[in-house]
Amino acid sequence: MQQYLNYEKNVRNKSDCTIKAIESSVSVLTDFMKKFRLRKVSPNMLRRFIDYRLTIVSRRTIASQLALLKTLFIYLERHYSWKYENVFYKITQDFVYKESSSPMPKIFNIEELVKIFDYAQKTNKTNAIIIRICLATGCRISEVVGIKPIDINPIEQTINILGKGNKYRSVLIDKKTLKFIEQYRIQTGKDVSDQPLFPQISPKTFSARFATILQKINIHTPQRGVHTLRHTAATLMLENGMPNDQVRTQLGHSDINTTLKYTHLSTKFKRAEFDNTGPMVNIDDDDL
Repeated sequence: MQQYLNYEKNVRNKSDCTIKAIESSVSVLTDFMKKFRLRKVSPNMLRRFIDYRLTIVSRRTIASQLALLKTLFIYLERHYSWKYENVFYKITQDFVYKESSSPMPKIFNIEELVKIFDYAQKTNKTNAIIIRICLATGCRISEVVGIKPIDINPIEQTINILGKGNKYRSVLIDKKTLKFIEQYRIQTGKDVSDQPLFPQISPKTFSARFATILQKINIHTPQRGVHTLRHTAATLMLENGMPNDQVRTQLGHSDINTTLKYTHLSTKFKRAEFDNTGPMVNIDDDDL
């Protein structure tokens, strides 16, 4: 088991969170099976396991656990000549969490975005620039708070982002937001290239700040938070004509199907077009 965890972490660059999820998934299965070994897992036993778990956790959680367990058995097949049936193949297919059965992600409309920007700009410049970057790039808040000046390339209009699984990706950013970042650096003296732009701000800290902003301007709902900026950015990119393959790269989706649920693939996206198709094109300068 430890060899598999090392493989996932060191070879496939999975995050600590994913490693813990794998350990947890194996643990709940073995606890249910009690004295039986993994090779004794049968379709009937797995179905009983699913029925049992449904009384405790959601279908989404079970689907995630089944996917992780299937990956473990694939590893055993490839690296240890595992001779036993991988019962997770069929079961996982039958137990796919259907996204169509859940509501689409909530987003902010343009009027709400203007209110958010206006309040943040008046009360806290750091909050304002973080919100702007989240919306302009579609990046996760955990990715934005880790940005360093050295990661920003104003000539290429890109930011080198450290995302899930400790993997880097290059995301595009519009010229106007780059100017806002440069002004922020000048005003705050954040000139050390290898130091974070937003020191001492964690994703949890900013999520709480953002929730407070929404409450102050009376648009707070339980389904919407700082991650809603990411959903909004994705929606605006697609509405403005950005092809799905570029949206996938921009957001760091591991599966193109996450993006394909919105629209079909289009032609190759060029950097020069980002200022006309990025999420900030919908928002007037006078509103910020």
